Amino acid sequence: MAVKGLLSRVRRLEPKPSRILLKIGGSFEKFDAEIEAGMASGKYDPLDMPTVAYCVKKWAMGDLS
Repeated sequence: MAVKGLLSRVRRLEPKPSRILLKIGGSFEKFDAEIEAGMASGKYDPLDMPTVAYCVKKWAMGDLS
């Protein structure tokens, strides 16, 4: 019985994909490629976007401390 309870708790602790990761296809590499392409095309500001992308990644990982 204790093992079942422990497994249940571990499952809840396992990281779940965040909404942003699902939206961008599930990988930070794809997200980074989109950011790079957007900066190259002028869609995103090359001075601000690296910081924004960093913060979005931190948020997606649940690490905004």
